[in-house]
Amino acid sequence: MPSITFSCQTITPLFLSGADGFTPELRPPSIKGALRFWWRAMHGHLPIKDFKEKEGALFGDTNQRSRIVVRCLADPPNIQNAQRYNNFAGVNYLWYSAFMNNLQYVTDFKFDVILRAKNASDLQNAAYAFWLLANFGALGSRARRGAGNFVVTHIHDSQQLLNGFDFLSIYQNLPDTVNQLEANLQFLQTHFGTTPTTTVTDLNTFSNFELYQVDYRDNEALRALNRLGMSYQQFRDGRVPTNVLAHRDYQAVKDFITNSVTPHTIEKANFGLPIMYRYRSLNGKNALIQGNDYNRSASSLIFRMLKSTDGYFPILLNFNSRLLPANTDLSISSGRRNRNTPIPVNTIKDDFVASIPSIKII
Repeated sequence: MPSITFSCQTITPLFLSGADGFTPELRPPSIKGALRFWWRAMHGHLPIKDFKEKEGALFGDTNQRSRIVVRCLADPPNIQNAQRYNNFAGVNYLWYSAFMNNLQYVTDFKFDVILRAKNASDLQNAAYAFWLLANFGALGSRARRGAGNFVVTHIHDSQQLLNGFDFLSIYQNLPDTVNQLEANLQFLQTHFGTTPTTTVTDLNTFSNFELYQVDYRDNEALRALNRLGMSYQQFRDGRVPTNVLAHRDYQAVKDFITNSVTPHTIEKANFGLPIMYRYRSLNGKNALIQGNDYNRSASSLIFRMLKSTDGYFPILLNFNSRLLPANTDLSISSGRRNRNTPIPVNTIKDDFVASIPSIKII
């Protein structure tokens, strides 16, 4: 059976929960779940019927087994107990929930991912999904905020199925890395027939997205990520002078708590749900924002660290997708009070990107 082996190494801490729900363990189902997400991101343009048929045929569903076999071989993990960093306030902010839940994590973790399939085309498509995961995604908790990032250090391709496709070597300098990211994405869009659109999409899809390089380069991954995290915290807290939306949200939620005034919307919701506001000036009174039929909505703005010979640097992947399904409102609640308010437009993500030193790649 044809196979491709990817030798990998983490570049940021990886928060994992194993079979016991606590001890870190990298398991094939987690990797396959991540592959599904990135495969979907290249197929979100398809009609839902075709989308489900293709996904089920490749990864399996209730009616058929997966045509892709995923195995994982790993070195003994260097397990660390959850604790905040003394000098990285920005990282602590990005990974707040992981530390709050006392998740253990692993560092300097080496592992092999082996993909197998009887059909060479199936294996090739799964490998392309792995490239997307390895360059734009991550594994474990806080994967969209810079945790669980890894690089591919070696590839064993038994059938030479990836000839002509550069999986990105960490030995490239930053400009070459960025250029190769763009070239590979364009290749995969053509390969999968991904149709561009300017319409907001239902799924996180490469039919409608932007990709940015952030000028926070450093020879240590956590230091570069920390700078991004601090900028993100300052923006969300309204400490960026141009960010009037965060100021507006803060006051609107406060008015809801104190005077029962329903907000016009909550712009910050487009960073993901749920959101909890807590006001020291109101003796700890709080408000929760989520979807009225959905408790959670993962952020469509992904923070990712990359490695090159020039050091580590962040990129931002922004999917222009719906926060919640159509005809769904936000729900804001405080105590026994609960009201609905419309979903915001996507401008706050663009405003954040504009507030940091970034260069649009695509």
